[in-house]
Amino acid sequence: MKTATYARAVSWFRHNVSEFRIGVFLIVLGAPVTAVGSVLYAVSAPGFSELVIGLAFLITGLAMTSSEADHRARRAAELPSSGTVDR
Repeated sequence: MKTATYARAVSWFRHNVSEFRIGVFLIVLGAPVTAVGSVLYAVSAPGFSELVIGLAFLITGLAMTSSEADHRARRAAELPSSGTVDR
C-alpha cells in the first residue's frame, strides 16, 4: 500500500537524484573499494571479490557520469545567455 510518505519520497527522488549524481556516488564508492581489493589481492589475502565489485562500481559510475555529461553540455548550450532576451 502506497502512503503519502512514500509518494513524497518518490517525488523528491525523481526531482533531486539524477543519473549524474548516481554516477558520481558510484565512482566515490568504487574507488576505495577497488583500492582495498587490490591491496588485499596483492598481499595474498582473499580480496578478489572486493576488487571485482569495486571495479564494477567504478566502471559503471564512469559510464553513467560520462553519458550524462554530454547531455548537460547540450542543455547548457541551449540555454539563453545571462538573462538577455533576443527580440
